[in-house]
Amino acid sequence: MFKSSKRVDKNFNRVRRKLHLLFFSLSFLLATQASALTISPGKGLITVDRNSSQSVVVTVFNETEKLLNLEPKVLGMQQGQDGGPLFDLGISQAEKWISTNQGDFVLSPNESKKINFNIDVPDGIYPGSYYLGLAVKSSNKESGGTGISSQVVSLLTIQVAGLAEENLKITKWEVEKSFLTKLNWDFDLKFRNLGNVEVPLLGSVEVYSWKGKKILEKDVYLGNQLLVDSIRNVKPDLNLSEYKFLLPGIYKSKILINYGKTNQLVEKEVRVLYLPVWSFVVLGFGFLFIILIIFKIKYLRKRK
Repeated sequence: MFKSSKRVDKNFNRVRRKLHLLFFSLSFLLATQASALTISPGKGLITVDRNSSQSVVVTVFNETEKLLNLEPKVLGMQQGQDGGPLFDLGISQAEKWISTNQGDFVLSPNESKKINFNIDVPDGIYPGSYYLGLAVKSSNKESGGTGISSQVVSLLTIQVAGLAEENLKITKWEVEKSFLTKLNWDFDLKFRNLGNVEVPLLGSVEVYSWKGKKILEKDVYLGNQLLVDSIRNVKPDLNLSEYKFLLPGIYKSKILINYGKTNQLVEKEVRVLYLPVWSFVVLGFGFLFIILIIFKIKYLRKRK
């Protein structure tokens, strides 16, 4: 009877701990949602002629329960290796084209404010796409001199009117090892957008035998569209396990990338030396067999 009561107490304590954890998680989630600074729209696209001006309006919302001290900022944007945006100062020349008359301001709880950004594109600018972040940064002083800061960013793509040029270059296509012993082949691919517009991508890899016969063709995911002057690094892997018996030798692997709205093609190839483990065993026995034949010939000559 005592053991049964003890088991019930343990179960009750376990349930209570789970309820406390659930309550804490919900409280944290609600607190996070209730302390948000948001900006709208999240991203925008405009087309501007050289030596002309336009304006863009963003709206910032204070969804917290505190007064927020806010400051508008203009940031450059570049694309990371994973395809996501990275915002910082001094990345793009287009940062100098943007200005705002809005200085620092205070936003009350549940209040919103529209901020106007002026865009002045100078003459002689190369046509194409430029990327910026229209940001609003908060920095609230709390008691004791500490502060809580946050920043929201609206991504703006500025397309300067002119002739669009799509140009993609493969800068690296290599096998990651000098020779391969297994049927899982790992490659290192790097490419760069040298054009003036962002380009969608479709990739595939082909493998050819030493006779020039295609033995494999596989689609490769290269990520979302590649922005202007961005570099991307992808590591495709090929599984040739369906070929249970692949002869040792030198194979050719070709990467093909279709890019842009005009569906242009760029490709590059690399030689792959495939030497499975069993080939070393066969080679060892072959070498041993040759040595035995040599000794046999020498022995027969001595007898004569």
